[in-house]
Amino acid sequence: MNLREIKKYFAVYSIEYVGICKFADVLPLLECRSKNRIPENSQTVILCLFPYYVGGYEERNISRYALGSDYHKVAGDILKSVTENLRRDYLKYHFEAFIDSSPIREVNAAVLAGLGSVGLNNQLINEKYGTYTFIGEIITDAVFLEENLKIKKNLCLNCKKCLNACPTKALSENGFRKEICRSFITQKKKELTDWETAQIEDGKMVWGCDICNDACPYNKNPILSPIKEMYENIHEKITEENVSKITGKAYEYRGEKVIKRNIGIIEKKNQKGVIQWKF
Repeated sequence: MNLREIKKYFAVYSIEYVGICKFADVLPLLECRSKNRIPENSQTVILCLFPYYVGGYEERNISRYALGSDYHKVAGDILKSVTENLRRDYLKYHFEAFIDSSPIREVNAAVLAGLGSVGLNNQLINEKYGTYTFIGEIITDAVFLEENLKIKKNLCLNCKKCLNACPTKALSENGFRKEICRSFITQKKKELTDWETAQIEDGKMVWGCDICNDACPYNKNPILSPIKEMYENIHEKITEENVSKITGKAYEYRGEKVIKRNIGIIEKKNQKGVIQWKF
């Protein structure tokens, strides 16, 4: 089996960046429930990128990756179809697809597969789509030719623009502090501190934070996603009036209360003593 043959299955869905790495090179695995689906005697990880930039939407109050339909479903449906076709055409091998809730460290695996480099913000930088991509993978017991395994040059410019742009210094020379990242704070269910509340109010985002991504030079002139499904169900503004009506979003797993709380903070409708949020 070779990579050229495999790329044809993805090209049908406008997926142009596909690569492979050895399964042994992504060990040890992460502990998660999906780990049980990995084929026995796995040999290879097939990785692909799903570009998600769908336009500027400068007035948005939600992270770019969540503007449209839930990427878990969009990318998941494509990977499911590709996997089914591979199983049909290569009966002697096993194939299992993963998106997001993966047992492997996706960014590191994508680098090994030649799809990009790790930026200072710990995200994958792709030469064409910058950091605006999701990573998907298919793990298989099929063996690929050694010459297909290529690692490209480091793309990160080490310009530190992402570090300098981070408003909370969650990104620094010392690494990433998730607990003070604005994106993480907008997703938090537990009671917020005054400082965390202020970060949501200042950021004006009801879900996520794009600041470090937007600061990256590779995203200066972003390329639109070629995947038509990424443009479905787009909502630029999430409000009290529409939040209960909008479905099929990446943030839904966290619950409506989290989004409503964040809207209230931004609109200053849930100051202390006015509205208390219980989860």
